[in-house]
Amino acid sequence: MKKTLRAAVAALFVSATPVAAAPVQNEIMFMLDSSGGLYDSAFANWNAQIGWVQNFIDQTHRADGSNAYGIMTFAGRPSSASPAQNLTDGGVSVLHGLWAGTTNPNQVDPSTPSSEQNPADLNDFTSGITNDDFLSGHTRTTEALHFVYEQFLAFSNSTTNKYIFMLTDGGFTPGFLPADPSDGFVSQELENLRAAGFSIAAVAVSGFAGIEIDNLSAMISDPSLLFSVDGSDDFSDFLPAAQVAVPAPPALALFGGGLAFLALHKRRIAGLTDPIRRHKTVT
Repeated sequence: MKKTLRAAVAALFVSATPVAAAPVQNEIMFMLDSSGGLYDSAFANWNAQIGWVQNFIDQTHRADGSNAYGIMTFAGRPSSASPAQNLTDGGVSVLHGLWAGTTNPNQVDPSTPSSEQNPADLNDFTSGITNDDFLSGHTRTTEALHFVYEQFLAFSNSTTNKYIFMLTDGGFTPGFLPADPSDGFVSQELENLRAAGFSIAAVAVSGFAGIEIDNLSAMISDPSLLFSVDGSDDFSDFLPAAQVAVPAPPALALFGGGLAFLALHKRRIAGLTDPIRRHKTVT
């Protein structure tokens, strides 16, 4: 009986443990194209990208923290600049860190710490992205992809699902194309991401020269991963759900433990009395 009582009490304390937050399962990096080809005096293309990101986060954010988001913008210096010069001279800017320790090539800390992943902070942050965050310049896309790849290698958990959403018009600077549909070329940067299991999506932004759909289609991981900033896609079930064991509420555990105790106690009493009954029946 004492062992049964101890087991019931232990069940109560185990069930009273607070529900733990889910580990991050999906890591999502948004790459916003802020090259000169997307510039307009009203910054309509830029604000359309920001609005799309905000809508995606609103639809996919989970209270258990299993989805985490990072936001960066890319453009680039002229082709004559070295990769190192491009990164340190405005080629990439991290706006919202996806991980603690994320480095910014411009030596400026991200405006919002990576730990602030709740809806209110994320909405406040995306609402606070301004026209001043637009970099302008060339579209050195492959170098931006390489930067993202290195960041994932340095800080990401190897077990997570990894997504890159590139918001762009697909008009990449020659020599910096992720993939060229005209001859089947695939850049080393894109090959690395594919080999590492990244899901790469593109979100088409109109710009002035139109959308280079062929370039975007050659870059993405799957035809279903091509979207438009002008679209109204439903992303509520887009990302895999985290599997988290939820402990039983304390009241239910106590009730269940009590029932188990009574059942075992009744069986024990029955076991003690049965021989007496059998003896009386025989006599």
